[in-house]
Amino acid sequence: MDDFLKGVIGFSVFIVIAGIVGSAANNSEKAFDLSPYFNLFPHFKREETADLTPTQYSTSHHKTSINLASPGQIDPRLSLFG
Repeated sequence: MDDFLKGVIGFSVFIVIAGIVGSAANNSEKAFDLSPYFNLFPHFKREETADLTPTQYSTSHHKTSINLASPGQIDPRLSLFG
């Protein structure tokens, strides 16, 4: 059991170091990044699904009209006594 736990700890340390090195190699803003390693093996890549852009969804039922105050004017919604 002791050897098994040592192996798990060793593997965990290896993954952490690989993530830190991968982040530096990829010039990533993240501290931990394994994507450079997954790009080496094309069968691990995700297949691109349909492009889910916000323009595909209708937001017509969420339309609200907001009348904002002009610069230099006080917004009537902020006054205590309207």
